[in-house]
Amino acid sequence: MTIEYKIRKTDSIKKDNDVICFDYINELTGDYKAASFEINSSNRNDGYYQILSDILKWFDYPSEKKSLYFYGELAPWLDDTKINRHKGFWGLKPYSCKNYDFLKERKNVFLVRDKKIKLCGFVKLEFENLSDMIMTASYKEKGFYFLVSDSCLDEGYFISVIQKNSFGKVMDYIVSQGSVVFILLGDEDFKSSEIVMIGDVNKIIP
Repeated sequence: MTIEYKIRKTDSIKKDNDVICFDYINELTGDYKAASFEINSSNRNDGYYQILSDILKWFDYPSEKKSLYFYGELAPWLDDTKINRHKGFWGLKPYSCKNYDFLKERKNVFLVRDKKIKLCGFVKLEFENLSDMIMTASYKEKGFYFLVSDSCLDEGYFISVIQKNSFGKVMDYIVSQGSVVFILLGDEDFKSSEIVMIGDVNKIIP
């Protein structure tokens, strides 16, 4: 591992730590290890790409046995209309340069409540899509990337989990499947790029 990263790690994200402390972490049923990788970059998205691509290489990705996904939610709740359902997550999620047609295996998922819907989406990424995805997946949104063994993710069941649960519980399901989750963060004062990894931290950090 190169020394240029500022690294923080914890053996317990359920306890006080300086790695990650968002409310949704409390919804995880297990207590996991986590690590934060931070770098100063003249372009925040370039920094995210550098960190995440380096981590993925340490996990031997791309490989035939592992897949990279992105999961995200759009806020707020919207009227449950035909046009909103037609556009779905990938139709209403903003992209300043192009649409999401370059993502071949993307899914729309709807949460329904009192004639309102919340739009969620996930997509299986190819490595060559990573830079484009990072460019549009703001760290201010509710979303995360995850690396999972192909044998451990049933997409149909994953959709049912999304439909029934909150963001934290969706993440809980993913981590419980042996996945490694990557959450994008950013320091507004220093404009740094930071990614928190939850899962098998010891695999890449001695």
